Amino acid sequence: YKRRAGVISGVILSLFLFLFSSLFVWDVRFFGNEAIPDAVLEGELSMAGLDVGRSWLSLSLDEVEGRLMESSDLVGWVNVNRKGCVAYVSVGEKTEAENSAAQGASFCNVVAAFDCVIEEITVKSGIPAVKVGDTVRAGDILISGVIPPELGGGFVHAEGDVIGRTAELIEVFVSRKEERIEYGEEVLDSRKIKIFNFSLNIFKNYRNLCAECVIIEDTEEWMLFGKHRLPFETVSIYTREKRISQAEYTDAQLVSIGSHRIKAASVAALCDAELMRIRTEGELSDDGYTVRSYATVLRDAGKQEKIFAD
Repeated sequence: YKRRAGVISGVILSLFLFLFSSLFVWDVRFFGNEAIPDAVLEGELSMAGLDVGRSWLSLSLDEVEGRLMESSDLVGWVNVNRKGCVAYVSVGEKTEAENSAAQGASFCNVVAAFDCVIEEITVKSGIPAVKVGDTVRAGDILISGVIPPELGGGFVHAEGDVIGRTAELIEVFVSRKEERIEYGEEVLDSRKIKIFNFSLNIFKNYRNLCAECVIIEDTEEWMLFGKHRLPFETVSIYTREKRISQAEYTDAQLVSIGSHRIKAASVAALCDAELMRIRTEGELSDDGYTVRSYATVLRDAGKQEKIFAD
């Protein structure tokens, strides 16, 4: 009898959970998108009010469609349908012509974003105002959106690709005396299960937290058959003790640390540029070590600037 009662209770509980969970969105599937990634559509759809874990009772699919059409610059049309716990979203992407129209018929020039020497210029619309080899200052017009009278007159939305050569300075300083930060091992502090907007604590470490701790939150989603996200998740909180000590570097250590830091800084500074050449030098002092890199790079030099014309 106890087994029968357990089975019956399990069936009732499972039925209740099934009926309860059917009131919520479990999965969102997209159709018709080719150029727009699913992740981008998920973000825009969430801002429009539809995402996994949302109650169907609080949703108006017509309003979701309207909000997405108003807020998205990529979606031309959208249709959202419900089948069980799954939202099926069909989208139509805007064409290049529609995107251009969405930008507006605003007139603009392409101007220099920084001081440089022009290495390459490709005009898509507008009139070129410079040529290869010209030296320009930030703000100078590179491609004009003003059409001269002899070519018909008027204004256009100037577009094109302009590559400029420029020199850049990258500098880092390593102090001879620095604070050194060390971290202890991760310790589980608490764990809970989140079911929609409800939380159920299943573990709590009632210890005194250290004065300086780093808190790490790890969220694990529950999946059905490995691909359908369920509206449940496990949240684990870990802490790591943070210890701060004073370090004093020798000249050799300063040079080694400075070399690593200037490499990292150079990669970050030049990640969107093509490096032509680079020269690096360092200077030791009583305070520390200064490293400078002088780089010559090629960058996209143009940016659009509106023309306000009557």
